[in-house]
Amino acid sequence: MYDTQGDRNRIDFFKKQAFGKLDTGMYDYVVFFALDAVASGTSCGGGGESGQCVVMCYRTLEEQAKNGDIFSKEPPQQGTYSDLGHEYGHMRGATDLYQYKILAEDNPVSHKDLNPPPCNMGTGFRVWSDYCSALFNYTARQKQLDRELPKKIFPEKLVIKVMKHGQLVPGASVRFYGTRAGGAHNRRDVYPDAFRTFQTAPNGMVEIMNLYELYHPAPGAPGTPPKQPVDLFPYSYWFSFLVEAVCGDTKSYAWLPEFVLQEDYLRTGKKKYELILKVE
Repeated sequence: MYDTQGDRNRIDFFKKQAFGKLDTGMYDYVVFFALDAVASGTSCGGGGESGQCVVMCYRTLEEQAKNGDIFSKEPPQQGTYSDLGHEYGHMRGATDLYQYKILAEDNPVSHKDLNPPPCNMGTGFRVWSDYCSALFNYTARQKQLDRELPKKIFPEKLVIKVMKHGQLVPGASVRFYGTRAGGAHNRRDVYPDAFRTFQTAPNGMVEIMNLYELYHPAPGAPGTPPKQPVDLFPYSYWFSFLVEAVCGDTKSYAWLPEFVLQEDYLRTGKKKYELILKVE
């Protein structure tokens, strides 16, 4: 129990307590409950010298008076149990899968939608995706996550094969259109300008290394949306790519979300991920 001295401001509580130094040898999981907060919500974070990972659960007295205690909604409604599970999914390395969802109307390139699998990371309730299962098994023995984890869970190489009538096609154009999460000035969408354009080699393939850098380009990298005078690239990385293969007047498309590459690598251990685009 922490004495907040009557201060109901959750940001002040967050800064004073949750980011303070903790004995990480003592705790496996840390949750702060602020049950007389000025606003309700659940969040996660951690830092400072201890490098701890903590979850913060904030609820107002008004909400509790109306809906009951913080655990009264479940089952079957989504509530605190699910919220805490979601935040600890982050603490074990998982990303928000809802940020990958693209509506057809927000895809000016192929006009098709993208729907991530059901998961507690924002796309479902009381279910974990295969991506999360593979990731959690990988990080299970890491009490504090490896700070290089985001770079280590990609395969070493992406190989794209463009095929027509069963044959590999040399000289075909392969374009990568990035998807962005929502910000103040855009919804989750496919950015209309290609981020990268490749040509298939004489063997009909494109081989790409450094996949982390592909999805997480350096600030101001060519092809990224501008951040000034307004921020059109709010999270500064591509959540997914819509990959387009062009051969003459024929085009073919495939989605390539970041988590798909990671899941395949974590599940199979394969250092190469192959994507086939058919331009029939």
